[in-house]
Amino acid sequence: MHRIRRAFQTYKLLVMFSSMIFSLSVLLLCVNSVNSSMENNITNMRRTSMQYKPDETREKLMKLEQALGTVNPPYLTQIEAKRLLLETLENFRTLYGGKILNDITDKGGSFSADLEFEIQPTDPSQITDIITYLENSIAPVITVKKLSFSRSENRKTVRFLINADQPYYGGSYEY
Repeated sequence: MHRIRRAFQTYKLLVMFSSMIFSLSVLLLCVNSVNSSMENNITNMRRTSMQYKPDETREKLMKLEQALGTVNPPYLTQIEAKRLLLETLENFRTLYGGKILNDITDKGGSFSADLEFEIQPTDPSQITDIITYLENSIAPVITVKKLSFSRSENRKTVRFLINADQPYYGGSYEY
């Protein structure tokens, strides 16, 4: 007992215990910080995982497979896709007097080109019929980019700017 009293009197043991307590306090704060961060990450992961519903995803994939089976889109090679796109563009060019605005470009998984043509509709339903036909095309996939309506004296014209994309099997796709 006398030795312990002596050690305390010299303050060496007190300083040593104080430094150990300080070190343990800092270590405890660091561990609490890491623990809090891990709990937040786990909570975020659980929240994110709740958004993914495997049953709904599986059901949507089955519906997609059924739709693909019904539509049966063509799986073309690169050469076949380019040929089909060229034939379609040539048909539009001859039927409607359109012009191809740019070279056919390869986007890595599909060929693409822009086309412009003009019609003189006799009634508004003719315009909607053409738009419906274009938007429902499967091969190539046609998107109406712009419609321009003009009127001069007794002539009404509608100018279509469309983009035709023909996907092919085996390309490199960017998401």
